[in-house]
Amino acid sequence: MTRSRQLEVDELFAKAERSRACLARVSGKNRQLICRRIAKGRVFAPLSGMYVRSEYWKSLSLEEMALHKARALQWQHPDWIFCNTTAAVAHGLEISYESMRTIHVGTKRRGPSSSSHRTVRHVLGNDGHTDVAGIRATSLDDTIFDCLRSMDFERGLAAADSYLRLTGRTRADLVELIDRHKGGYPGIRQARITAAWADGHAENGGESVARARLIGLGFMVPELQVWVENRLDPNHPYRVDFYFPLPNGTVVVGELDGSDKYSNPSMTRGASPVKVMQRERLRESRISLGGAVVMRFSYEEMLDDLFFVRLLIGFGIPREHLSRPVHTHFATSRPHLSTATRMTRQERLQRRVVPGFTVLTAHMDR
Repeated sequence: MTRSRQLEVDELFAKAERSRACLARVSGKNRQLICRRIAKGRVFAPLSGMYVRSEYWKSLSLEEMALHKARALQWQHPDWIFCNTTAAVAHGLEISYESMRTIHVGTKRRGPSSSSHRTVRHVLGNDGHTDVAGIRATSLDDTIFDCLRSMDFERGLAAADSYLRLTGRTRADLVELIDRHKGGYPGIRQARITAAWADGHAENGGESVARARLIGLGFMVPELQVWVENRLDPNHPYRVDFYFPLPNGTVVVGELDGSDKYSNPSMTRGASPVKVMQRERLRESRISLGGAVVMRFSYEEMLDDLFFVRLLIGFGIPREHLSRPVHTHFATSRPHLSTATRMTRQERLQRRVVPGFTVLTAHMDR
């Protein structure tokens, strides 16, 4: 293989990286060289016919990985409009890591309808779109509507909270957006339920899922991101994840321990994990000095129903209901229908069923 061919392929990868996209549409001879690099582990193929340098790929966040694939596909298919969770990532909504691995593309009623485990096609009612993050995507409002219909309560609440946080809109605004669509939409009942609990004060997807668990298990719904007194330094109060003012006058502060708190540079401010842990222990002691009881729990503990219920009861959090009806039983294997489009009964019978997709928690893998 000539040196010039090696340099040509290197420049192709460099050009793709400057565009924040994967490399696609590679000629035959260059593809042979790339396949040799794949065999040596130097290149990775996230999708068929799509390539990226392995070291560069490892440096990307999962959100950027999803967008790199979408941008490469957009270059190959300029008329495509991305939707659902792919559009949500482009708009900056909180979306689960697992769902980011699937590309969601809009299609017209009479357009291609076949899907694969990597690409899901949805019926779009119109060609309306917006250019965001280097791709053509459904509008933010259409995107959240589609996501809330296809996600369960926990994952949907993370997306809904981030929508309110991003737009500055209220829960009532989101409910009204959903209610503008009248019937005929798979999953619209779930969308209405999720929207009714949305709260833009949630700081991240993990906190949204924790609140969704509290709601579904029937416990008192906490106030979010409340400032509490620091008696040793009144000018520097502490902001807490969950604030439970109990009927007996006790205040319980709930804190979700996520790994980002100890490893994400934007949160550690350059401190080592040990230093961050020391800082957290001092913070907790100062909060306790103000009279609050601190209840810490990990993401894994929050996902364990039996443990989480025992924990909440042990700290005196009122259980107002044995459970709340926050989940519907719509089948995720129903045809996906996007952006203000609905099917007639005959169309639903005729159109090929598109498999649903599995979602995990935003910002965390189970």
